[in-house]
Amino acid sequence: MRGLFLVIARLCFPLAIYWWSCWSRVHRRLLEDRRQRAEVPTGAHSPEKAQLDMLCVKWKPDTWRQLWDVCGSAARFAYILKLAKNGEQPDLNCDCDDFAAYAVDVLAPAYKARVLTVSWQRARSWKFGGHAVCLYVDDAGDLRHIGNWGRSRAYHPQDMGQLVAEMTHRAGGDRVVGWALYDKDLHVKAVHRGS
Repeated sequence: MRGLFLVIARLCFPLAIYWWSCWSRVHRRLLEDRRQRAEVPTGAHSPEKAQLDMLCVKWKPDTWRQLWDVCGSAARFAYILKLAKNGEQPDLNCDCDDFAAYAVDVLAPAYKARVLTVSWQRARSWKFGGHAVCLYVDDAGDLRHIGNWGRSRAYHPQDMGQLVAEMTHRAGGDRVVGWALYDKDLHVKAVHRGS
């Protein structure tokens, strides 16, 4: 039965990816507070600087108000970051995709940053999970990711499957449903089922 859920999840994965991308863009435009969007981040940071900034913000999951998962804008994250640096982080949701979107927006263009989402089936369960990070190309040409999990080790560009598998394992998953890449505006650039 568990295998059947995985097959169905993989079949539906592209639809879920496009839904999340579209819903997040609609949410950013219509439902984010204008004051939060006023903080426009700069796009010239190093990965180290972006990761240091992200350490200041507390992770808080999305709720039913966001239909349980939405990716806020980088400007919204910058607003939360500014308040957090002053010791007054607001009680606003800010989960992994918000960290990833901020990093993609503030990294210098030379890093070719993208939002990477990975979905998996949890070990010995029919339940599914997922995580988002900022994937970028470091100065040596290797892939790395940053986000609320910290900074990853370097991966050869041909080792995307290994990167995805290690993220899945770290989160307690054992079967990869799929992964996707997005630009800073959450337009889908690649969708891949399995690892």
